[in-house]
Amino acid sequence: MKLNPSICTTCSHRKGSLFCSVPPAVLEKMERDKHVFNYKPGQLIFTEGNPAFMIYHVFSGYVKLSKSGWDGEKLVIRLRGPGDIFGHRAVLAGEPYTADAMALEETTLCAIQKEIFLQAIKESPEFALRVMAKLSNDLRASEEQTMSITHENVRQRVARLLLFLIEENEESRRNRLVIPNSLSRGEMAQMIGTTPESFSRTLHSLVEKNLIETTRSEILIINISALRSLLPTIDSN
Repeated sequence: MKLNPSICTTCSHRKGSLFCSVPPAVLEKMERDKHVFNYKPGQLIFTEGNPAFMIYHVFSGYVKLSKSGWDGEKLVIRLRGPGDIFGHRAVLAGEPYTADAMALEETTLCAIQKEIFLQAIKESPEFALRVMAKLSNDLRASEEQTMSITHENVRQRVARLLLFLIEENEESRRNRLVIPNSLSRGEMAQMIGTTPESFSRTLHSLVEKNLIETTRSEILIINISALRSLLPTIDSN
């Protein structure tokens, strides 16, 4: 059966997601008032500095979020896939969007107005707690990414990035531990402060150790425990 992005109450991404605790009346309002947009690969959804009046839920496809560095070069900071949301931090802070959002492939997004999102937070303490948890997880991921670039070797940084991309992708958590090759090797290397050549060599070594498999379309994690064991033991404290 083909899924319909216009129907929130039966959406397969809702179970276990941020929106599973939204009160029925608010969810119906979301369904009635939201907008569904289709984007082609490379199409911008919003740019840094745009007013933040929508949050976005990824129904299908992938979106990369990137920020401008001091030299004007774009740095990829997040990858959002099916079941994920983005734009929420800017909406909650009452600030403009602080990153560019671009579709990496054919992508369908459900856009929820700021006022409806805030209404759901006010009406559901459980939903408010889930939003807080989401923000906390985003902050933790950013802190770990900063520490990784500063203190870890390339193999550890690659392992952490792969685990990070799995954690960020709700679809991978529910199904297979797959990272689509929507991000280029250069972009993934950029995220961890290394060169594309070093990144590719490290991926190849992880393949040889049977921790991952790679194809033209995806990276499949086949031994997540072994991949996690590459990280510093301080992470378990």
